Amino acid sequence: MHHLDLTDEQTDALVRELSSTIDNDRFPLSPRIAVLRSILDQLRPESAKAPPPPPRGTKSHHHGADTRDAVNVLVTTLRHQPSTTTDSVRYLQRAEYA
Repeated sequence: MHHLDLTDEQTDALVRELSSTIDNDRFPLSPRIAVLRSILDQLRPESAKAPPPPPRGTKSHHHGADTRDAVNVLVTTLRHQPSTTTDSVRYLQRAEYA
């Protein structure tokens, strides 16, 4: 295995080019991109591992504006469906205020 002795400027340029190639590839799961990602991980090991997602269930039990917004979008979508969804719309409207 060969080790390259790159300056910081050269390393930054290589990281930029690899990142651009990876980000703009049509097939992000291809073996070629996997090899380029492993090279990129070696060039910047501190960011090789993405931070883990937050644990599930750590949010507050309070249903805030996000939940209301989602319900409103769903209700609006269902209103534009055939009349067979009328009962579903009424149910969701009641659920919104529960």
